[in-house]
Amino acid sequence: MKKTVILLVFTFALVACQSEATILQENETITFYNKNCAGCHGLELNGTGLAGGIRNLNKKDILDSINNGEENMPANILTGESAKRVALWVSKQK
Repeated sequence: MKKTVILLVFTFALVACQSEATILQENETITFYNKNCAGCHGLELNGTGLAGGIRNLNKKDILDSINNGEENMPANILTGESAKRVALWVSKQK
C-alpha cells in the first residue's frame, strides 16, 4: 500500500512537471512567432499588408518557407529547433 501511494504521488508530480514544461515550451514558441513572423503574417496568422495569412498550411510547407524564404520573406528567419517548433505550432492553428 505504501509503495502504491508513493508511486501515485511520483506519477502525479511527473505529470504536473511535464504539463508545466509543455506550457512553457508552447509560450516560448509563440514568442518566437510573435518576434519573427507576426509583423508580416499577423498575430492571428491571417496576414497583413506585408504578407498573406498562413492558417491551414501544413508543417512541411511552413518549415520549407522558413528555411528557404518565400517571395519577400528571407530564408532562415528562424533556424533549427525554433523553426521546427514554430512550423508545428502554426500548422496546428485552425
